[in-house]
Amino acid sequence: MSIFPNVPTAGIFPSAVAAAPGMVQLSINSISDLKTRTIRPVPTALCGIAGLVLPCLMGKPLSLPSLLIRVLPSCLLLLISVLSKGAVGAGDAFAILSLGAGIPFDRQLSTLVLTSAFLFIYAAFRFLKSKNKRESLPMIPFLLVGYIASLILF
Repeated sequence: MSIFPNVPTAGIFPSAVAAAPGMVQLSINSISDLKTRTIRPVPTALCGIAGLVLPCLMGKPLSLPSLLIRVLPSCLLLLISVLSKGAVGAGDAFAILSLGAGIPFDRQLSTLVLTSAFLFIYAAFRFLKSKNKRESLPMIPFLLVGYIASLILF
């Protein structure tokens, strides 16, 4: 049951409300990732908290199995980060964990697939043009684009 049962949504879809914290977090972290190759911990944590609280406010609290499934992609990415000795940044995993708290598993998968596709295309062109073949690429801006694309396409 929602704590605001009689409040009209004023045309705002619940999915748009749920998408907003992730969009803000990824926008802030995209700028930071492009400039310094780091993420901002406060917006990332606030997005994760909002992702857990908003469903409760909308009358649809997350079950424990649903929550565990939502953190699975970021846990796998964190494991890859540790095994690759930082080739994939841990900050990327934390940003995905924060995002995953507020979106369903299928949206996470579509976001990650689109992110990987956009990143691969960009890296392929960059690889062909660059003399430095070992250059690192920021993932969060591509995650933002993948998230927006998944919101539009799915």
